[in-house]
Amino acid sequence: MRAFQLLAVAALCSCQLASAQAPLKEEFTIKRDAPRVGSNIKANLVQLSVPPDKDYADLTESQKNSVKANYEAMAPGDEPPYPVGGVKKLFQSIDAGQQALLVKGEMTLVAKVGADGKVGSVDVLVSPDERIVKFVASVLMLTPFKPALCSGSPCAMAFPVRLKFNVRM
Repeated sequence: MRAFQLLAVAALCSCQLASAQAPLKEEFTIKRDAPRVGSNIKANLVQLSVPPDKDYADLTESQKNSVKANYEAMAPGDEPPYPVGGVKKLFQSIDAGQQALLVKGEMTLVAKVGADGKVGSVDVLVSPDERIVKFVASVLMLTPFKPALCSGSPCAMAFPVRLKFNVRM
């Protein structure tokens, strides 16, 4: 039976290894719904630096700063766009498509989130396969976002998504 692993690093969930001198960072995981054949252990779908099932407003200041750190020149008080309800459903949906397509490689997309929280377009920067691009772009287009805040008002802002797909047999 084929199994695969999806490692996702979105602007909101960059994962970095802690050095011996750096303080330990919080890590959160999204588990697969079912274990692989021959195992009772559910594999990790993705590791994150933010809780996967929390809205942006429910994140701690440290977690919000982790999300903001992936954006250039974000002024104090400004906020990036963020999936409503957290990133869990977004990554689970992408995982479902990957299970069908079994694509291997890295992908970088930029979803342009409007001031209304809707994704208006998705730009593809790097892609291993056109089929997964169409699928992930569709998932992003259907995902409701908390709009970004610029000087206290909703504004349009990009939401970068970086994914690495691995297929294991």
